[in-house]
Amino acid sequence: MTDGGEGGGRSGVLTASEQVDSDHNKALIDADRLLMQIIQTSISLIGFGFTINAFFNDVAVKGLAVDADRAARGLGLALLCLGLIFLCMGTWNQAGYRHGLWQRYHSQGGVRGRQHLHRYSAAPSFLLALMLLVVGLGALASIVLRMMR
Repeated sequence: MTDGGEGGGRSGVLTASEQVDSDHNKALIDADRLLMQIIQTSISLIGFGFTINAFFNDVAVKGLAVDADRAARGLGLALLCLGLIFLCMGTWNQAGYRHGLWQRYHSQGGVRGRQHLHRYSAAPSFLLALMLLVVGLGALASIVLRMMR
């Protein structure tokens, strides 16, 4: 009779390089989760800002409320800009964090190598953040051009 972890199979103890890989993967997953939360918050701010602005633009076109129009449109524009700034700062912060994680991984003797990390750094969350940034900038340009008319 063998003890729980001994016998023909592995004992469940990780080697040093496997532990580094495991810790690294957990850190990458946490960073991805944080970036998704940043994207979620940015989508809310950009969406609310654009919607508020569009709603009051329609109200102004119909001539229903003139006084509330400028203040509300300013609020919508501010929310949209805040969402874009938050998205830029969050993405920049995550890129720096991932770069630091990559450096720490190699200094601790990670076994997967540089190629694995570059594949992961182009994660779908980064691509989503960049696409959202383009869409948000398009919405901002639309609002600014409409205000200039």
